[in-house]
Amino acid sequence: MKISLRWLNEFVDVAEFSKNPEALSKILTNAGLEVESIDDQAKVFQNVVVGHILEKARHPSADRLSVCQVTTGDGVVHQIVCGAQNHNQGDRVVVALPGAVLPGNFSIQHSKIRGIESGGMLCSEKELGLLPAGSDSPGIMILPSEGLAAAVIGKSFAAHQGLDDIIFELKVTPNRADCLSHYGLALEVGCLLGREVKTPKIEIKAGTWSGDVGVDIKALDLCPRYAGRHVRGVKVGPSPAWMKRRLEASGLKSINNVVDVTNYVMMEMGQPLHAFDVREIKGLSISVERSKKGETFQTLDGTELTLDGTELTIRDRERAVALAGVVGGKNSGISDSTTDIFLEAAYFTPGAVRRTMRKFGLSTDSGYRFARGVNAETTALVLDRATSLLLEIAGGEASEAKLDVFPEPLVREEISISLSTVESRLGYKIEASDFEMWIKRLGGELRVVNPGVYRFKAPSHRTDLHIEMDMVEEFARLNGYDKLPESLPSGSFSPASHDGLALTEMRVRRILAGLGCLEAVNYAFTSDVKQREFMGDAEKLRLAGLFVSDHDVKIVNPLNEEINVMRRLLVPSLYRNLVSNFRSGNEKGRLFEVGVSSHKAGERTERYGGTAFGEEARLAFCFWGGEGDLWGRSAAPETAMLLKGIVESFARIFGLSNFKFELFQDGEAPKFLHPGKSARLTLNGQAVGFLGAVHPSLLSEDKIRVGAAVCEVSLDALMTKVSKPSYKPLSAFPKIERDIAFVAAKEISAGAIVETMSEAARLMDAESRGLLRDLDVFDVFEGASLGEGKRSIAVRLVFQSLKGTLDDDTVNALKSKLVDAVCQKHGAVVRG
Repeated sequence: MKISLRWLNEFVDVAEFSKNPEALSKILTNAGLEVESIDDQAKVFQNVVVGHILEKARHPSADRLSVCQVTTGDGVVHQIVCGAQNHNQGDRVVVALPGAVLPGNFSIQHSKIRGIESGGMLCSEKELGLLPAGSDSPGIMILPSEGLAAAVIGKSFAAHQGLDDIIFELKVTPNRADCLSHYGLALEVGCLLGREVKTPKIEIKAGTWSGDVGVDIKALDLCPRYAGRHVRGVKVGPSPAWMKRRLEASGLKSINNVVDVTNYVMMEMGQPLHAFDVREIKGLSISVERSKKGETFQTLDGTELTLDGTELTIRDRERAVALAGVVGGKNSGISDSTTDIFLEAAYFTPGAVRRTMRKFGLSTDSGYRFARGVNAETTALVLDRATSLLLEIAGGEASEAKLDVFPEPLVREEISISLSTVESRLGYKIEASDFEMWIKRLGGELRVVNPGVYRFKAPSHRTDLHIEMDMVEEFARLNGYDKLPESLPSGSFSPASHDGLALTEMRVRRILAGLGCLEAVNYAFTSDVKQREFMGDAEKLRLAGLFVSDHDVKIVNPLNEEINVMRRLLVPSLYRNLVSNFRSGNEKGRLFEVGVSSHKAGERTERYGGTAFGEEARLAFCFWGGEGDLWGRSAAPETAMLLKGIVESFARIFGLSNFKFELFQDGEAPKFLHPGKSARLTLNGQAVGFLGAVHPSLLSEDKIRVGAAVCEVSLDALMTKVSKPSYKPLSAFPKIERDIAFVAAKEISAGAIVETMSEAARLMDAESRGLLRDLDVFDVFEGASLGEGKRSIAVRLVFQSLKGTLDDDTVNALKSKLVDAVCQKHGAVVRG
């Protein structure tokens, strides 16, 4: 928010700060209104003054140049060579003296031009930066020399032209909408400095005729107040220079005098207004109501929007002519031929305006203010101010009376506050006189109930004051945050016990960090369209053991369409991390994420009862790329196998037994997984998630040139199966290893052979059970020598006893039992 010090001074006396703006900046910043920058406009025209041409002569060496003797007052005369032709002796002109730096970083210095000394420059409007880019000026700028507007010789050009203003740029917090205008900030400065605040001048010479436009509010819940006035006979044209300067200083462009008046009053009073061309109001009737579902609306800049029936609109008898509080329609805007206007000032509820702005991605100065809340009680006053200003600069005649529909005035409730409460919250003793002084300066109504007990009705412009704690904060702000005492907390409270899920998540993060994985943190919301495209059929994910709803959990007020629903799956977010990293040159990654999926309540038993939505804790992974040796050759197994190894290591450390992988049958794999390189994860026979290589078509579409794999499991399910670690003694006796290779059908997996041997070992007699300490697959081979449809799977068996050294006969007997189990169950033979 940009604030002009000169404009502000019209409402509250701040003239003393023109020479020391930093002092006012400090006062405002200490009160919570941070000043981000101070722009002293006069510095742009330093050493640029009003001059008077005493003599003008032709340059002796150039016909197109003149040599002028120019005084800048106090008997000082400068000789200046000029190339323009439109000036004469006696003219008052703008002189840039040596040391001046004009817009465009053009430095003025003493120089010689064709042999003649020149001590400055006579300036044109273009050289002074007063014309739009690309425009040309006819010559140097000639200033008035007679009457009240006569330029004073020697006076700073900035002061003469009204360009010696100081502009503050404020960072206004969302709760302080009252400070989004010069008058609103004047009320704040008046409160801080204890000074009187003047109201804007209002002079309306109304006609004796009634306005032709009628008003009806059909959505009082979204528009409690609507006021308007008919003005006829206006002449649309350029605004006066003073108004243009103030609008530009506030960051707005001048359009025409009618539109500029609405913008000027908005920056002055904080109340947005809108002007309609009466010729375009069908039936001369204004109705404030919700839109018609499916209708289209074209904004002032030509953007076409499709409305859904929830937006608040301003309508005539046939169509919408404005999106209430946000933007006007092209079908009723002001044009050069407009003569009759209907001036609107209204109070729209912040929620209604915010929803419309977010839905269509619109951002306007009026919407910015309405979305934060304007003063509903000054709507009619602001309309009068705009009418007065419009008549002054655009002519015309206002209707005898204004329309003001306000059937249910807003009630400001009294706030109860006690001095003891303020003292207990702020931690220091407060004098009642100090408290009463600051609160009265706010401008509301303070009533003493008992000594130290008050009831306060906030002023209408302070829509942020509602409860007792608001008043505590307000006093602390006004009295000075520097008065808050410093003290260390007592530390007398015991820490609360941790949530079980939080402890589990912390442990998961520690384990995976130790396994070399990096944690990703993504938003819990995503795009409904992209989520559906990535996931495909939710039933396939449910078959994998994850609870995935068929329906999205929609966000009521999404910031945009890219984040309009909650996540049902974590993997799509991690895949986007993969794409982003790969495009940034990171060709290898090992990411995991701990998060939650969302679904509507009632679809399953929820952790937190009575809520509208449910969550399931999840753990997800995304790996891509592989290791390489010094020669750039790949030295690592396929990415999906790397991820499988990490998941198995995690399961073992986490305390999970019977953790298995089951290949998906035809048509069971989720859409984004490679159907031949993906599996369902099971724990004690229960499906808890999936793991697999990303589908090649998805990688090709995103131009990912390395292998990638993803995994997602239900952390809720894992938590219920964690077993406490148990002590196993170490053997003091040697291990004995045996290698065995099986030839079996290609359909028989290595995991199936390992599982069969493990089961056979568990079924042995008590004396032999436990002697098989480990078994690993160390080779898989396929070749013509084995026969068609066959492959060799080599397994290393490790035997060890806690009681003594095993002999060969015992080990060979155990090995034979395990081999027989595999051969019988899978039709395998031992490879010779």
